Amino acid sequence: MQVFDNFLNLNLANQIENDLTNQYFPFYLTPKVNKNNENLKFSTVNKEEIHSLKNKNEINGFQLVHVAYVDIKEHKHKSPYFTQLVKIIDTLQFKTKIAIKPIKLKCNLKPQCLEATSDSFDYVHQDEDEKHYSAIYYPHDTDGDTFFFDSNYRIIDRIPPKKNRLVFFKSNILHAAGFPTKNQVRIIINIVMKGL
Repeated sequence: MQVFDNFLNLNLANQIENDLTNQYFPFYLTPKVNKNNENLKFSTVNKEEIHSLKNKNEINGFQLVHVAYVDIKEHKHKSPYFTQLVKIIDTLQFKTKIAIKPIKLKCNLKPQCLEATSDSFDYVHQDEDEKHYSAIYYPHDTDGDTFFFDSNYRIIDRIPPKKNRLVFFKSNILHAAGFPTKNQVRIIINIVMKGL
């Protein structure tokens, strides 16, 4: 896992933050996230493992999503915002020297949850298998850490959101989104990529 602070040039970071926090940015309600991993087509976590996992800090939450790009089998989509957001991938390739091809890029907006604390998180999942990479870009300062877990679902790391920070990791690493408790929302950009 690599953490990059001051990831993008400040002008681009400000532009992305302004776009995603603008009242007209098109976020859409997604089905409620649940322990059975339903409606989460891109996750590869075993349903029985998720269903049997009951951590006192795990909360069933929801989020608003903007899918900027997807290219998985028969699912192909590119939003008008992709041309700006693809610059994150270009910068990532330059900084890591790893050739990657995006298969999914989406923006997630998670609101406060009344029962959440700073130690609460949503469902634990993997984005893809070990042949893929994931990145989480934080476009604004907020709270709601990203939690990372070992194969026994023990927390091994917590990354707090910070404007213009990017976390890069193998897609098979278990992780979960925290909830904002001090701020109204937590916005992130999630990218899943295939190594070339």
